[in-house]
Amino acid sequence: MLIDRIESYFKDQVCVVKLTSSDGAVGYGQTAPFMADITQIVLHRQVAPLALGHADDDFTLSDTLLRALHKFTGSYVCRAIAGIDTALWDLKGRRENKSVAEMLGATRTHVEMYYSSMIRDCPVAWETERIARLKKERGYRAFKLHVGEWNSEGKDYWPGRTEDMIQAAADILQGDGEIYVDPNGAFSHVWAMKLAPMMRDCGVTILEEPLPFWKIAETARLRKEISPYGILMAGGEQDYNPNAWDLILSTPMADIVQPDICYIGGFTRTLEMAERAAAKGLYTTPHTSNRSMLLHFGLHLNASIAKPWVNLEHGVEDDHWAQEMFTEELPVIDGKIRVPEGPGWGAKLSEDWLKSALYCESHR
Repeated sequence: MLIDRIESYFKDQVCVVKLTSSDGAVGYGQTAPFMADITQIVLHRQVAPLALGHADDDFTLSDTLLRALHKFTGSYVCRAIAGIDTALWDLKGRRENKSVAEMLGATRTHVEMYYSSMIRDCPVAWETERIARLKKERGYRAFKLHVGEWNSEGKDYWPGRTEDMIQAAADILQGDGEIYVDPNGAFSHVWAMKLAPMMRDCGVTILEEPLPFWKIAETARLRKEISPYGILMAGGEQDYNPNAWDLILSTPMADIVQPDICYIGGFTRTLEMAERAAAKGLYTTPHTSNRSMLLHFGLHLNASIAKPWVNLEHGVEDDHWAQEMFTEELPVIDGKIRVPEGPGWGAKLSEDWLKSALYCESHR
C-alpha cells in the first residue's frame, strides 16, 4: 500500500503527524517538540511531497528523504522526517494489531526510569526537596541534575552552584540512588577533571555531554581520562548527522549513546544506531526529556534493543503542553513504566487536543 495522505496537528510545543495509506490504514507519529510550528511548515513544504506515494512499509524512507533533501540536510528536516517515520511504525503496528515493542520481539514489559530535572538555575534546596519527594512517590533509583550554563565551557549559574548541587543530592540520597550529571556543554576539560574526585565520592555514575556536543574528539579524550573515577560518559542527544554518528561510535565518544528519536530523524535511524552501538559493546538509552510521544517511542525502543542502559530518562517537569495531548498518562510506579500495549505506540491521543490544534494536510 502507498502513503496517500499526510496530516499534521500543531499546538503549543509539539506537532503530531497522521499518515493514511491507500487502503485506509492510519498511523500516528510526532515531530520533535519545540518550535514545532516551523517543523510543520518544513514537513508540508519539503518532506511530504517526497514521501507521498511511497510504500507504507518501506522503513528505508527516512534515509531516502535525507538523501533527496541533501541541500537542506539539518535539524528541521530531520525533525520533520521523524514525524513520518514514527507514524509508519504506528501504522504497521495497527495493521498487525501489535505494539511496536511486540513487533521487535521485546524482552521487557517494564522499563526502569530515571528522574530528570530540566531546571539548571533553581535553588539547590528546592531541587533536593523535589528529589526526596518524587523518590518517595515514584520510586526513582537514579537522578539526573542539569548544571552550568549551556555550551559555556566553564560557566556556572552562580559560583559554586554545581558543586553544591551535586553534594546536596548526595546528602539527600545517602547512597540510595545513583546521580547523573548533565552540563549540556557547560564544563571544560579542566573543570570536569577538577570535579572528578568529588563526583566519584558523591556517587556520580554518569557524566552526560560535559563539553559542547560537537566536540566529539575532545569528549572522547575526557572519557578516557575520567574513567578511572568510575564515571561513565554519555552523549549523542543533539546529533543527527550520519558522519557525526560514525565518529561517536568509532572513537568511541561515550559508554552510553543517547540519540533523540525525533532529533535524529525517527525510530528507524535510532534503531540502527542502537544496533551499531551494541556491536561495539556500548549501551543505548534514548533522550526522552519530555512526556510527549517521545516517551512512548523511547519505552518501545529500550524494551526491544540488544544492549539498553538500565534505565530511561523521565522528565519530571509538569509540561502541560505534553500532558494535554493524551487521555491517559504513563505513570511511574516503583521506578518503572509499563511499555504501552498495542497497537502501534499505544498512545492515547486526545481527540479534543487534535481538534484544537493547527491542522495542515498534504495528499496525492
